[in-house]
Amino acid sequence: MFWGGGIGSHLVEELCKSIDQGQIDPNIEISIADNDSVEVDQIRYQNFVCVEVGLNKAQALAGDLNNSGLQLSISESRQFRSSKV
Repeated sequence: MFWGGGIGSHLVEELCKSIDQGQIDPNIEISIADNDSVEVDQIRYQNFVCVEVGLNKAQALAGDLNNSGLQLSISESRQFRSSKV
């Protein structure tokens, strides 16, 4: 599971690229979770673009990766009401 914020937003993209390049077994499930929304000031250091401002981070990131042309599928995206684990 990856959080959809700063580090997680970049890490999950690199993981997906590694899967696409055959470096990691493609038979894994990737879950992205975040209860926060994309904000304008986060775009410069998180893996989001202006049109995603206001969207849930997990849903925006999963949508980006599903539409990126990589040969994979993000099987689950969850929203949590609390960040306490």
